[in-house]
Amino acid sequence: MRGPSLVDVIPHYAVMLLAVFLAVGAAEYVAGDLSLWVELAIITAVVFTYRPVARLLGLAPDGW
Repeated sequence: MRGPSLVDVIPHYAVMLLAVFLAVGAAEYVAGDLSLWVELAIITAVVFTYRPVARLLGLAPDGW
């Protein structure tokens, strides 16, 4: 089995970046100004849950 090529994963990293901006923006909209540590916690949660969710939905590249 080969690893994922760059062309396979670029769209996923773009979606992940968009998800990070949306999650932080939504949290700031709901809770107001957030501290750096809360923003980092949200970013970490989105980044580490993206791959399992993409696999669960069947959207992940073969190398994942």
